[in-house]
Amino acid sequence: MVTKEALAPPVVTPDGWVRRGDCNHCSWCCVFIGRRVLTITPRPAPGQREIDWDFVRVRGFNRNGTKVSLPIGLHAPCWEHDAAAQRCKIYDTRPATCRAFPERPEQIDGTPCSFFFERHQAGGAVERIGGDGSPFPGSTRIEED
Repeated sequence: MVTKEALAPPVVTPDGWVRRGDCNHCSWCCVFIGRRVLTITPRPAPGQREIDWDFVRVRGFNRNGTKVSLPIGLHAPCWEHDAAAQRCKIYDTRPATCRAFPERPEQIDGTPCSFFFERHQAGGAVERIGGDGSPFPGSTRIEED
């Protein structure tokens, strides 16, 4: 019998993040191979004097001063992913790379993943960050232990 620990080995990053939680079978890791953030400096459209910030916003970009960024998922579905059932067809025997995912907090930030990472700080504070399906979605939180 395969144990839960064998399927999801503990993941500890070199900078002290420890992965916590269980897989919610969201399939994000089966369909995407990662995320990149596109950052650009927008310019006014031809014939315009100013940047159309409303256009930038409705296209999904996040404004940061004079630059804008957009997270982009790298779509590459695994052939063992059952799209109709939204499940891995070989979950119990999936490759080690799949079992180890996610290995870093930035891999799941903004995804439906239920895993989260935590890191203990001096003085008893704990940083936590996770996927949107986790108890700690989005950006880092610092909480007292």
